[in-house]
Amino acid sequence: MLRRRALLAISAAAVATAAVARQSPSPTIEPSNQVNLKDPRFGAVGDARTDDTAALQAAVDYCFGPPQAPHGTEEVTQNHSLLIPPGDYKITSPIHMAKLHGGRIIGAGRFVTKITNVSGDSVFVTNGCGYSHFEGMYLASNGKSAPIFDLNWDGSAGGPALQSNTFFDIFFDQGAIGIDIGAGGYMGSENLFLNCFFIRQAQAGLKTSNFNALQNTIVGGNFQTCNTGVWISKGSVSIVESVGFQESKEWDIRVDNSADDTITILGCRTESSNFAKVVNGVHAYLVGCTQIQAGPKGFFLQAANCPTTVERCVSVLGQIGVTDEPRLTVRGSSFGRLDWLSYPNLRPGSSIELEDIQYGGTSNRGDPAHVSKIAKRRITTDGLFEYQVRPST
Repeated sequence: MLRRRALLAISAAAVATAAVARQSPSPTIEPSNQVNLKDPRFGAVGDARTDDTAALQAAVDYCFGPPQAPHGTEEVTQNHSLLIPPGDYKITSPIHMAKLHGGRIIGAGRFVTKITNVSGDSVFVTNGCGYSHFEGMYLASNGKSAPIFDLNWDGSAGGPALQSNTFFDIFFDQGAIGIDIGAGGYMGSENLFLNCFFIRQAQAGLKTSNFNALQNTIVGGNFQTCNTGVWISKGSVSIVESVGFQESKEWDIRVDNSADDTITILGCRTESSNFAKVVNGVHAYLVGCTQIQAGPKGFFLQAANCPTTVERCVSVLGQIGVTDEPRLTVRGSSFGRLDWLSYPNLRPGSSIELEDIQYGGTSNRGDPAHVSKIAKRRITTDGLFEYQVRPST
């Protein structure tokens, strides 16, 4: 299964330049407000050979104002929606947008509209971006030092700051980071990622980079062969739901820091050795997640000083490891390893609550003779307590 999925993704990337399809524009866009990148005024070709940098920048400038004089918030009604039709557009420097308020850039589909920065730099760079929508594009960079989409802001006035953007059906290929949120140190909150695909990023598929990059949401989509899938360096991704992960080199989801935040990881499936790492007091809730056997043994969860709940999850080769005053609850879950749980000597205030656990084999894997079960157990500084579950009388 792992090999088939990887081959499908690579094959899809290889044929992206040859894909030709006809799709109607998004029904939410009024045709009278659309500007087509292949309008003769701009001169875009999209043949994978012609340098379309100037054409694409000219179209963006026409729709939203040039970076030196953007429409911003004050002249937002002057915006046009930019439609990028089928084609393979080669660019050699980033496309810049400033104070983008309510912008819409719509491709014809993730394998039909392709934009590649062959210089290895970013595809899109913003200086302020809010309430905007990006859809149906394949974005690629040949390098490993810059993000494909640099969603950024320098704190200057006159625009919507950096917040409440939607990314739908976008394919991010290579680059250092698929999308880097708020690396300039200002905001980056309430962004929504729907059914996006991240592959082969040298650092991370998606990264939040400042403490105000808060309340981001990822629903659906996939992270494949990235160094780390979702990297919450600072700030927060509040929900990661129904996402697939394959062969992340370090972690699928890594949370380094936050400001009294939580993360809910819901209904995800991974084929990586290490699924989720949370530290520094982040409250984490993992429910309905699956880690199948792929690669060497690793961690289903590694948590340090984090109140964490794991519920209705399955891991074939992963371990839960907790350190630094753990507060861990695990319910209704199955683990293939006998050494599925690792924890230090507990301090006062720390506790581990276990209920309805199967380990040494999952429901579909393992020798039944080696499978063990826990009905209800509590571990504290006072010791280990087994609770006998009896029917009520």
